[in-house]
Amino acid sequence: MGFSDLLSSGRGPGVIGTLIALLVLGGFGALFFVFDKDMEKAGGKKIEAVVRDLGLELDGKKTQKASFEKLIAEAEPLKGQDSKIRELTSATQTNATQIEELKAKIAEGSAAIDAETKDWEDYKVAYRSHVWKQAEGQEIREIKGIASGKVYPKGTIRSVDHTGIRTIDSTGIKTIPLDDIPDDLQDQYQLTKQGADEINVATTKAATEHFESTELSQMNEQLVFAKQKLAQLDAKAKELDGKVRTGKENQGKFHTAINRKKGEVRSEKSKSGGISRAPQMEAELRQLQNQEQANEAAISTNQRAAQDARAEANKLRDTIREQEEAFIKRRKEIIEKKAAEEAAAGAAAPAAAQ
Repeated sequence: MGFSDLLSSGRGPGVIGTLIALLVLGGFGALFFVFDKDMEKAGGKKIEAVVRDLGLELDGKKTQKASFEKLIAEAEPLKGQDSKIRELTSATQTNATQIEELKAKIAEGSAAIDAETKDWEDYKVAYRSHVWKQAEGQEIREIKGIASGKVYPKGTIRSVDHTGIRTIDSTGIKTIPLDDIPDDLQDQYQLTKQGADEINVATTKAATEHFESTELSQMNEQLVFAKQKLAQLDAKAKELDGKVRTGKENQGKFHTAINRKKGEVRSEKSKSGGISRAPQMEAELRQLQNQEQANEAAISTNQRAAQDARAEANKLRDTIREQEEAFIKRRKEIIEKKAAEEAAAGAAAPAAAQ
């Protein structure tokens, strides 16, 4: 069948279409082969990998776009919020100013209250002092103690303070303690339990401080006395050492004098005729020998005395060191105790004010 017959037949168009399709596919295959070779030469990737990478990149761009669109949608309601924020900031600043003004007024009011309270307390102290002073020398009725039931005879007031009323009657001097004083007299003289406690604490503190001060003074006096005695012992040992040195120097002199005197005695005895001076010279020799013996005894005595003085001084040095350590320790305890009491009082003051 020729080409013209094929075109005129019923299957002609289908066959021709098939041939054209094969030609097109062949062309694309050739292009794909050439393009694939070029891609391998350029980057070592096949076209499938490039297409896959481009697809992944496209998906990433789509995701990023969706995120941006979401942020834009969320930010949309915030439009116009600047003015509201400025209003809130201004209101906050105004409130802060008002708070500072209120704080200043509160501080001013607190200062005024403190001043009034101090004036009132000062007035009460002055009033009590006046009433207590006026009470001295006045008569006081017979009192039956509220707490103890004890009867205090009628008498004359000697003094008054928060701790009680001191009186004198025919039987002697008495003190009516605060707990036994009737309410009308407590009110008349403005007596309080707090005031009594403060006086007792102050009295106890003063007595303790006096005792501690006396204790430290006595310890210091003992130290001073011990140091003075130590100085005396050191001086005594030094003096005795000097006497020992002098005695040893004299020993040589006595030895020389005795030998010389012995020679003189021998020379005198060897003379013939005339009156001999030998007996007198022998007496002088014995005197020198006695002096030499006395000097030796003095050296020995002074040596022992110097040793005893040094031993006593060394023992006293140990005692002084112990006394100094005890003094420093006790003084530190007293200082720390006082500091703790002052700190406690300082901490209690604000609490009492509240």
